[in-house]
Amino acid sequence: MRLPLALAALAAALRLCAEPLPLEALPETFLRGERPDAWPREGLVLLECWARWCGPCLRAMPHLEALHQALKGEGVRVVGVNVWDRATDREILDFLARQPTPPTYDQAVDRAGALPKRLGVKGIPHAIAVRGGDVVWQGHPATLTAEKLRALRDARKPREEAKPDPLAATLALEARADAAAARGDWAAAQALQAQALRAHPLAAKAAPGADPAAGAPALGRLPERPCAQTTAEGDAAPYAALLGEPLPADGLPTLVAYWPNPFWIAKLNWATLASLPDRRLAKALPYPHRVLTVAPAKARPHLEKLLAPLAWRGPGPRFADDVPPGLFGVDGRFNPPFVAYFRGGRLLWKGPLEALPAALRAPTPPATPEAAQAAAKQEEARQEALAGAFRSLRSAAPAERDALLRGLLGEPLPRGWGTLLLPQILATPYQAKDLDEGKRRLDWCLETFKDDPGALEMLLKVVDAWPELALETVPRQSRAAERLAELNDRDDPAYAQAWFTVAAELAARAGEGDRAAALYARALAASPAACRLRQFRAHLPALPTR
Repeated sequence: MRLPLALAALAAALRLCAEPLPLEALPETFLRGERPDAWPREGLVLLECWARWCGPCLRAMPHLEALHQALKGEGVRVVGVNVWDRATDREILDFLARQPTPPTYDQAVDRAGALPKRLGVKGIPHAIAVRGGDVVWQGHPATLTAEKLRALRDARKPREEAKPDPLAATLALEARADAAAARGDWAAAQALQAQALRAHPLAAKAAPGADPAAGAPALGRLPERPCAQTTAEGDAAPYAALLGEPLPADGLPTLVAYWPNPFWIAKLNWATLASLPDRRLAKALPYPHRVLTVAPAKARPHLEKLLAPLAWRGPGPRFADDVPPGLFGVDGRFNPPFVAYFRGGRLLWKGPLEALPAALRAPTPPATPEAAQAAAKQEEARQEALAGAFRSLRSAAPAERDALLRGLLGEPLPRGWGTLLLPQILATPYQAKDLDEGKRRLDWCLETFKDDPGALEMLLKVVDAWPELALETVPRQSRAAERLAELNDRDDPAYAQAWFTVAAELAARAGEGDRAAALYARALAASPAACRLRQFRAHLPALPTR
């Protein structure tokens, strides 16, 4: 009774793993048997990759020969494929004849190993079962039995039904909206984009009464602080010349950000919009500051088009054709953003944005170049101490690990260290299978790292790797995903939408139906499509008022 059930389960699995293999993948040279002109509609072809120098391949040959003898009259054809072997055709045939159990099944030669390479096979022996041109099984030939091969032969692919694309209606309406915008018909573009949002798959899951076409509320421009009129003397002069205005001399940090790569700006889309210096610095710096962005003049139309729907905060970017070499610490046109950091009209630091020192990202940044230099040295010592402690953590016993963690977490962590330490924080309860302690530490991590998107993302991965904890903390995971979405909202619409959707699905799994609906509504409101709708509305003429 068990065998039919096992075969039925195998057949069900086979329907899920079939993938096409073109006939051209077969070797041209067949030493025994004829190369087929087409894959047989009925039956099964078993290809077995082997080589003379492969001991396990030689030990599998008698088993394959027994399968060949048992099934050769039942529509199962076995073909040995010699791969990665420099022997001549005659040497291969002579080698087979000298085996204790000489195989009588067909043989082909694929010296370059094109067949295993096409299928991603990196080791032999490796058997490949093909039915009707589809690969329905791959694995070690020793695991094959006659019953398994008969099941592979007899399994039938289910009739494939055309599944409608859930986004098809949305995409079609968005294409029409783009066409209307291209001809300047902004009212039609707005109407079509609103229809596209209502047709979005998330719209059916959104909270009742929510209007997905309304989109998220647009961010108004922040009030621009008046720039103190200075003479821009000393190190500020070339930057003032580039901006076309004096740099502010007040105590608020000013960052002149240069985005030199016109290619990436020209190819910008919603998914990469967060790479703009303004957006990345908004996340990196926890204190009030201003960012003055400079970009190549040739990228101006692309950048303005993409910034419009986001109601860009603060002054718009400046555009310049030529930037003096070395002004930002690096002379290059195809590089990530560079930053010159000023305070009180004095240059504190310049270089690539990714290398911005943690001292300048501290809650209270240094006010002078001398203070910045001292903070950088202090930061370097802190990083070295953390690196040493982290190396000790990875090999420490549970009790010692927790003591080290308490010492590390007693002080503010530099950027990025939360992501590294999170797996270690949950390692002790995981190894002890202490689910209650795992929950307590999870809650502590959610509160401690609530403003660190990298740490939150790592936290979700760590929880997912502990199945028992993941099953019992679905609501907590939903709130972590929601917080991730909030941290990315208005900076990266596509990423924010993805995390709001994850949060909604987790809430639905936890039985929080109302909250799930509200999160779906937030996902739709944060989507790039909602931002585009605001862009279209911005072009509509003002309605006359009485």
